[in-house]
Order: sequence, then structure tokens, then C-alpha cells
Amino acid sequence: MKKTKNEMLAVIEKLREDKFPDLPADLVARIIETEADFMENQVEACKRVGQLVDQYIPSEGER
Repeated sequence: MKKTKNEMLAVIEKLREDKFPDLPADLVARIIETEADFMENQVEACKRVGQLVDQYIPSEGER
């Protein structure tokens, strides 16, 4: 299972580099980790992913 997870992460990282280079790699990794941690509770996963994204989007005063 570990090998499959690492392979999946490598593929996602390659796609991020090719298609979305401005998207932080650590954000993508944290989103994937959060989704995996909360597979059985998608409401909680969505809430936590939203929090991660909010941390990366500057607020109106920071733009």
C-alpha cells in the first residue's frame, strides 16, 4: 500500500509541476494527506481542506 501511495503522490506532483506550477507543492500534499486521513468523514475532510486553502489565499488586506 505504501508503494502505491508514493506512486500516486509522485504522479500528482508531476501533474502539479506541469499544469499548475504556481500551486504550492506542500499545499497539494497536505490536501491529499487530509483527504486520506478523513476518507470515512467527507464533511470533515472538506472542512479541513477548506481551512488549508484559506491559509494560502491572501485576505483582502494583504493583496
